[in-house]
Amino acid sequence: MNVQLRKLTRLSLAAIFCAASFAASAVVDTNPYQLIGQKNSFRLLPLAASPAAPLPPSAMIKLQGLTTVLARPLVLMKLTLPSNASELSVTLGEGERAADVEVVRINTSGKTVMVLNGGKWQLLFLDPDLRTRE
Repeated sequence: MNVQLRKLTRLSLAAIFCAASFAASAVVDTNPYQLIGQKNSFRLLPLAASPAAPLPPSAMIKLQGLTTVLARPLVLMKLTLPSNASELSVTLGEGERAADVEVVRINTSGKTVMVLNGGKWQLLFLDPDLRTRE
């Protein structure tokens, strides 16, 4: 009889424990992963809304000429950077950059050059008459 009483006591304690743990888990949010975001274990900070910084003034570009060396088109130009008063002479191919000026496309037959100057697209003409036609 003593053995049966122990078994009954253990069984009732196990049932009470299971019911208590089930009730405790029902109180917690239904999404078990919600706790991960609340802990912030990586110490992440919310993004601060910063005003857009104005673009720096772009360089003045004077197109001097176009050439082809070993079937590779090149552009000859003079750059006047806003921080420096002196001119910088450069020879660049497509995809190359000097200071804040990148040559995107060279059209030797149309005598035009597409550059990215300080984050702004710019189309340069070798012939001054082409500028007035656009």
